[in-house]
This record gives sequence, structure tokens and C-alpha cells, in this order.
Amino acid sequence: AGQQVDGDVVVIEIGVNDPDASYTAANAQRIIAAQGGARLLVWLTAHGPEPQVPAVNQAIWDAMGPLSNGAVLDWDRLVPLDALSSDGIHPDVGQQGVLASILDPYLQGWLEAVDGRGATACQGTIRDHA
Repeated sequence: AGQQVDGDVVVIEIGVNDPDASYTAANAQRIIAAQGGARLLVWLTAHGPEPQVPAVNQAIWDAMGPLSNGAVLDWDRLVPLDALSSDGIHPDVGQQGVLASILDPYLQGWLEAVDGRGATACQGTIRDHA
């Protein structure tokens, strides 16, 4: 059994090595049970040339969909292909920060929303003056 975590944000990036989506689905339930207490649980989709990747990603979407604190960041669609090595999976030399460059703006937006800044700041102002 996993240990329960109650952090602010938990980011998960696993699944690309699963031989089929049934492993992802089973692992997802264990991970959610252990990490689901986070304020935000973000799972990055898998990317790669393996034939199971679309089914693995569907298992990720299916597992995360019912969660009120869950979000899926679609690495499969967002990854800049020219940043990957010849295997089509791992970042190329000098591109090690590519995942962070996609994840960071998403997490910053979430943090600003939680803090009442950024795109949601005007909502707080309206409530304060109502």
C-alpha cells in the first residue's frame, strides 16, 4: 500500500513504458489512492512511437477525469518534436528543460488562480466590492 500524500501539487509522468493500458489503469488507481490528497494532481500523458501510447493516454484521461483536483497535461500533443532525440521519446542534448518549459506555465497559472492573482484577479476584486 502506498503512503498518503497531502502536498499542494503532485506531478505524475509515467505510463510510456507500460506494455499495455491495463497496467496504466491499475497503476493509476494505486497512485491516485496514495497521492489523491494533493490540492492539484497533474498527470502528463505519454509520448512515443510505441503502439500502446494512445491506449495508455486514454487510461490516464479515464483515471483523472472523475477527480475534482485532477488535471491532465497533454505532453503527447504539446511536446515540440524537434526537442526530442532520435528515439522520439527523450529530450535531445541541450533540451533537458523542455518538459519544465511546458509544465511551469501551467503550474504558475494554477498558483496565480489559487492566490487570486493573474487571470482570476478581477473576480476577487468584483467579489470584494459587491
